[in-house]
Amino acid sequence: MKSKRLLLWLWVLISLAGCNLPSSGLTLPLGPSATPSLTPTPFVLTPTFTPTPTPIPAVRVETGDRALFNGDYARARSEYQIAYSTSTDSEVRAAALWGLGRTEYEAGVYASALEALRRLPVEFPNSQHAAYAYFLLGETYTSLQRYAEAADSYAFYLALRPGVIDACAQERRGDALVAAGDYPNAIATYQAALATAQLGDAVALQIKLARAYAASGDSATALNMYDDIAAKTSNDFVKAQMDFLAGQTYLSLGESSQAYQRFLHSVDNYPLSYDSYSALVALVDAGVPVDELHRGLVDYFAGQYGVALAAFDRYLAANPQEDGTVYHYRALTLRELGQYEDAVTEWTLLIQNYPNNRYWTTAWDEKAFTQWAYLEQYDQAA
Repeated sequence: MKSKRLLLWLWVLISLAGCNLPSSGLTLPLGPSATPSLTPTPFVLTPTFTPTPTPIPAVRVETGDRALFNGDYARARSEYQIAYSTSTDSEVRAAALWGLGRTEYEAGVYASALEALRRLPVEFPNSQHAAYAYFLLGETYTSLQRYAEAADSYAFYLALRPGVIDACAQERRGDALVAAGDYPNAIATYQAALATAQLGDAVALQIKLARAYAASGDSATALNMYDDIAAKTSNDFVKAQMDFLAGQTYLSLGESSQAYQRFLHSVDNYPLSYDSYSALVALVDAGVPVDELHRGLVDYFAGQYGVALAAFDRYLAANPQEDGTVYHYRALTLRELGQYEDAVTEWTLLIQNYPNNRYWTTAWDEKAFTQWAYLEQYDQAA
């Protein structure tokens, strides 16, 4: 639109100039004259272009933000560096350093991230980005396994920006302190996090606090917390985790019988949890007898299909009068092992011989699905 308007004004100016051309001094003859033969000369207008203005630093920061969002780290890095070096506005320069630190962190260039993030609160201590820099410094130090420095960075963030994400920052600081082996301060930090945590965050924080107590040598407090958490939750995965952690704590105390009771409770009651599989491995390694059906279920849900099938076979051999449940899980296991015909046979046995089993209806569905999806037996599946 601008170029069109420019051409129009140029045409007007040229036209006006033509109206004011000086007289050549020639006298036109009176009377008719021959019609001249005109040879038109085309007029060529050379367009002029307006140069693109250099983006101001604040715009470069915005451009860098978009590039970072899109994962274009090279473009983001360039825009932030130019904005930082060309701006005289302290907040723009702080924002540029913050963007540069984020870019290097996300790109995994942690040394450069540290350089930018450590400069920010030193050069611009009054900027809102100074607090942000400390939090990201904590993340960067954690990635570098420099846990004590990470914990200090989170503490600086909390001092500069209290009351915003205290629970999150305290939890991250507690994690860093545990990794650094500073269990007393980790316990205090997790307690501070629990004081500000939302309801949904409480269980995870309580588990971390209990584990910190266990790591610090306060096994009694840890065991009490594990039992309390298990009693208050309806989540079977959490219950299994508490059994496993309690078992580990008892083992550390040399109380193996108590430990194996906890492991067995997890295996017998929470087969879907991977913590139950970890408990099963501990029991098998210790030579502790385990119910073969429960062992097979835990192995199956952990994706250990070969040993699961072997456990189901042992169970069936020892319990020929069982209620039919083992056939359902044998069929599922055989299907995972690619033995589709054998899986169909197992479900057929369940359907024909155990009409009162809780998996009877499911067996029909699984059998039909296996015939249709794996064996291409469309008529039988229908």
